[in-house]
Amino acid sequence: MLNGDEWDIEELLHKMRDNDFYYGYMGKNSLSSSSVKEILKSPSHYLKSLEESNETNDAFTQGRLIHEKILEPQKEYEWNVIEAKDKRSKAWKDAVAEDKPNTILKRDYNACMWVVDAFWSNKNLSSELSSSYMAEVPEIGLIEGLPFRVKADALHFLGDKIIDLKTTSDISSFNKWTCMKYGYDIQVYIYCTIFDIHYSCFEFRVIDKVSKTGGVFSVSEEFYEGGRLKTLEAIDTYKKYFIDNTLSVSNYIIEGEL
Repeated sequence: MLNGDEWDIEELLHKMRDNDFYYGYMGKNSLSSSSVKEILKSPSHYLKSLEESNETNDAFTQGRLIHEKILEPQKEYEWNVIEAKDKRSKAWKDAVAEDKPNTILKRDYNACMWVVDAFWSNKNLSSELSSSYMAEVPEIGLIEGLPFRVKADALHFLGDKIIDLKTTSDISSFNKWTCMKYGYDIQVYIYCTIFDIHYSCFEFRVIDKVSKTGGVFSVSEEFYEGGRLKTLEAIDTYKKYFIDNTLSVSNYIIEGEL
């Protein structure tokens, strides 16, 4: 691990199935596609990300609910659904004060379930997902000597294909350029490297939260290569600022010409 800890791989993979461990311990002691995106912004952005949690973020909460209901429908996850108009209501504030996990407004819960229903109603999106794929499969590996963690939304039982589930509010804008902006190319490179699969075997399945329109997107070599270059750039920055200590985070600047 980045902090020097050594683990038995099987034990570590078992613990990585737990989200608290995956986003907690592993989040601080291994890198990921999210880490790479923060490092590319600046070393300071990366350090700040280690101190923050996305779990109170509405998009994160709703995304996790949709993923659970689609990828692991057989599991009964407990959600604290609050009957309230909005987050200014007393009912919501009381629920937050109780600090119960998986707290969500009923309107948001229902909106997520409409997305889940639309996904399963579209056979081109849901085909073979429940019968031929394993859900939420963690893996750990080294890239340029640094530990990277991944968790595949859906990994084929033969281990030769990954399906990643995405939601969007406008599927017409789900294209190469916006996906590169959000760092999905980085995700493709890291996942394909750690799981040892070809980029042509990585597929995005997308559902529009507004129109409920579905999409299936393959990956080009150009997209994969872009992710590779970004990842290597981030690794180089990480080593300079956090391993070799040849550069100081406080002295980091972004240079350019306008």
